[in-house]
Amino acid sequence: MSERISHGELINYSMIPVQMKFLRLLSRTVYQNITYHCYNSRVWDEEEGRTIKLQGDNEMELTSLIKTKPLVLKNECKAADNKWHQTILEFNTTSKEALPIIDVAPFDINNSRKKQEFFLELGPVCFFY
Repeated sequence: MSERISHGELINYSMIPVQMKFLRLLSRTVYQNITYHCYNSRVWDEEEGRTIKLQGDNEMELTSLIKTKPLVLKNECKAADNKWHQTILEFNTTSKEALPIIDVAPFDINNSRKKQEFFLELGPVCFFY
């Protein structure tokens, strides 16, 4: 998904695969927050059915249409007012293979008529028993 954005960076987590496997086996739920910092870019617009696409570790797309739908804690990325805003999404799921987030595809970042920017802040992945 991210190959469509120039100057994009890969999302990397420093973990040992065996460690991740045991965390998943011994846990009931997994949790991660994503903060999308935006400048004239929308990220979560359920009314229009347009949301950022996030890909989990199991290559599943996490959107507003599936059981891993995030809780929207804050959604300020609706205004195109030449100011920085943020949207915070909280993922809390029993689909333990869905996290961590490994790829991102924003839907509102290629408008040539206005300057648009964004960056992501990925929170830690927490496993709960």
